[in-house]
Order: sequence, then C-alpha cells, then structure tokens
Amino acid sequence: MKKYPIKLFLFLLIFFTLISLSPLSVSAADYTLTAPLPGMPKTIAKDANPALYLQYFFSFGLYLLSFLAVGIIALGGIMWMLAAGNPGKRWNNMILKLFHPTKV
Repeated sequence: MKKYPIKLFLFLLIFFTLISLSPLSVSAADYTLTAPLPGMPKTIAKDANPALYLQYFFSFGLYLLSFLAVGIIALGGIMWMLAAGNPGKRWNNMILKLFHPTKV
C-alpha cells in the first residue's frame, strides 16, 4: 500500500521535470504586450529576457519620480510665495498633518 504513493510521486516528478526542461516550452512565439510601458516596443521577441522589461520599468519609475519631485518643489515655491514672509501663514508640520491630522 505504501509503494503506490511513492511510485505516483516519482512518476509525477519525472513527468513535470521533463516537461519543464523540454524545448517545446522554450520555443514560444513573439509576445504582444497588452499594456506596454512608455518607450517600450509593443512586441517582445521570443529571445528576450525579463531584464529587458525590468529596464523599461526602472526607466518609467525614474520618470515618474522626477515628475513628482518637480511637482513637490513647485508646490513648496507656491506655498512660500503665498506666505509672503509671514511665518503664521506657513503650513507648519505639513507632512505630520498629512499622516496624523488629529494628533498635530
């Protein structure tokens, strides 16, 4: 009775190992992305690796972070101009108020 699960386990292990190592799983066609990142081609060749996608993802993240940084600097400049040198009009502890509006 114990030999049946061992034989089944070995059969499934060998079967899935052979399928995963077979050349049929590697020879896929070109893949068309449904939502490519900006600047990325719409189709990826079958010989491409995940590093290509990560490269475009990293570039997109840098563009997004730089856009946010410029926006935050502009917001700080606008707040500085609206305060007109009056410290009472400045938003004190703005970041703390963002996360804990009732505690500050």
